[in-house]
Amino acid sequence: MIACPGCGANLTFDISSQQMKCGYCGNIYDPYRFDNLEKDADESLVFDVWVYNCPQCGAELMTTDETDATAFCPYCGNTSLLMDKMRKAKRPSYIIPFQITKEECKAAYLREAKKAVFTPSEYKKEELIDSFRGIYMPYWSFRVEQQGEAHIEAESPSSRDGDYVVTDHYDIRAQIDTVYDGITHDASRAFDDEISECLSPFDAHKRVPFTPGFLSGFYADVADEDPGKYEKRVKEYTELETARKLLEDNGVRATTSDLMLKGVSNVQVPSEIGSVYRVFYPVWFMSYRNGNNITYATVNGQTGKVVADFPISTSRFILAALLAALAFFIPLNFFFTLKPGVALAVTTLLLVIGMIMTRRENRKLLDRLEGTQRETILGKISSIQALSTILTVGCVILAAFILVTNPVRNKDYYIPCFIEAAVLFLTIFMNFLVQKKLATKRIFCRGFCLLFVFLMLAGIIPPKAFAETETAAPINLSGENFEYFDSETGYAAIIIDDLGLLKEGEGEKLLENMKPLTQFGNVAFWSTDEYTYNEIEQARLKRRSLFGLTSATIFVVNMNVRKISIQSYGLIEESINSSYANTITNNVRGYATRGDYCGAASNAYNQILQVLEGNRIAQPMKYFSNACIALMLGLIIMISAVFRHSSSFIRPSVSSLLAYTVGGAVTAYALKRVLTGTERHYSPVTSSSSGSSCSSCGGGGGGGCSSCGSGGSSSF
Repeated sequence: MIACPGCGANLTFDISSQQMKCGYCGNIYDPYRFDNLEKDADESLVFDVWVYNCPQCGAELMTTDETDATAFCPYCGNTSLLMDKMRKAKRPSYIIPFQITKEECKAAYLREAKKAVFTPSEYKKEELIDSFRGIYMPYWSFRVEQQGEAHIEAESPSSRDGDYVVTDHYDIRAQIDTVYDGITHDASRAFDDEISECLSPFDAHKRVPFTPGFLSGFYADVADEDPGKYEKRVKEYTELETARKLLEDNGVRATTSDLMLKGVSNVQVPSEIGSVYRVFYPVWFMSYRNGNNITYATVNGQTGKVVADFPISTSRFILAALLAALAFFIPLNFFFTLKPGVALAVTTLLLVIGMIMTRRENRKLLDRLEGTQRETILGKISSIQALSTILTVGCVILAAFILVTNPVRNKDYYIPCFIEAAVLFLTIFMNFLVQKKLATKRIFCRGFCLLFVFLMLAGIIPPKAFAETETAAPINLSGENFEYFDSETGYAAIIIDDLGLLKEGEGEKLLENMKPLTQFGNVAFWSTDEYTYNEIEQARLKRRSLFGLTSATIFVVNMNVRKISIQSYGLIEESINSSYANTITNNVRGYATRGDYCGAASNAYNQILQVLEGNRIAQPMKYFSNACIALMLGLIIMISAVFRHSSSFIRPSVSSLLAYTVGGAVTAYALKRVLTGTERHYSPVTSSSSGSSCSSCGGGGGGGCSSCGSGGSSSF
């Protein structure tokens, strides 16, 4: 306790005035006035503190005030702290006094917490935020001295010389004399290294000689980490920074700009640790319990930078995943209709991607944890990964078997799609429960919300009906099996049953179902056993040979490849695009599987007519497969956002860290740049061209260009 000379009350360090202030009489004093350094050299290296010990995690906190009392341990949340007797603590060389007040700290934290959209509201309440406490964290400060010859191997950006890629290699040498003073690493074992690194940088230029007065009203952690573990890393930091500055030197860049290091191993800079000393840096610290986990919120007491883990609300995460799935579901239904095999392949791929992503992020989580917490999380993650691996491998094998055997029943494809979506949901949700202490940063932006609204409106707007029909030149019918000509529109209906698939009386029945379509264009039915690698292109060629470039649609049954297909052109194609063609053939493939080709074609024509008249048709398989895919995409996107932006942990670059050290200006002389060689790699320029199955336009058979039209098909 430091007593006020005026009234004897306790003095505390006042951040606003950067002076010692009496809370009773209001007098202020210079902190150094009370630094009573003893004459003994050994005594001048220590100062008196009272130490609080946590019996649960072993952490220690120091304070200069004997009457102070702390309610709980900031590291483990334990509420039973034992106060030790007064000790002699080693005196740090420097200290950066708190510059950010508690109110400014709370405001900075609240700004970040509001961005964490999945964080429960209780973590933004005043009662919790008010528990921030000021703690001076111990750091080891390193002074690195570099003197002698530096040798750096660098290379120029690659350039092209004809069919060769050329890279020049350089040897940079210089005599240097450089000092970096104030490179810090936290000296507390209890303080998480990742949080410490992300809180940086602290500006070493603003540090001042230590005096115990700065600690009055605050706490300090104990330095119990060996500085030797950081020496190699500190030297690497400074060597790379010196190499970077040398490459930016005008002497090097005079004729060759933008040289790049070949790698860390190609940098040889003479570096020595000149000295290591203790410093205290200010941190506002708050801990909160999330189940059995303790998560932290910290604020840099000098700059106001926030580094925090924000717990996630399970219900908010699930809601966000479902909203993301809905955002995918709408455009999938509006723009795409996937064939059963393609849908199964897509869900299998998403399942594998989800498994790989969760395993990778789990490894990152384990790298952050230490001790018993790591062992606990490791056991849970190992069990989840074992179960998810077994389920994933089983799903992949099942999907491969189905895609190879190519069954004709829809449920043989869509049931595995559902199973894979369920496996991904189960795996991601279990991993989420393990890592739910994490939270996402800002996910939804204004542009995303506008896009979401647009997609929802697009999904509920019905397909347009024809306001007018095109007038086509009369078609010369050529005595096909069954034919009909609409004299009012000039369009025709033709049945060409080359294989005799239609039974007695079915031809007339089918023709009656085709007649209404002649209000919109020509319509044809064709059965064939001609082999084709592209059934859509085959249908297009047949449609064009019958009707030329007039509005038309054709339904084809190919018994050779066991596929039915629909291909349309002109005004009909404006409504019956590839997506609808795939949907309709998928809806009627069951008839073809049972050998009822008249039923397949009749139902297909009826559904085409419904769409042309502006009505909707049943698309159960399309909705089911798209729902599975959308759910998987939503889960992957949301859990990826949780993993990627799970906290405000953003490590500063090495250059930004060293920018706040004392010194760091590279003094170089006898600078030499020597071209050691030129690498020429043969890499001829290639031009790409897309394949074409359309002899008219070069577009794909089902692409829907102005000459091809659109189509879709299904196996039966």
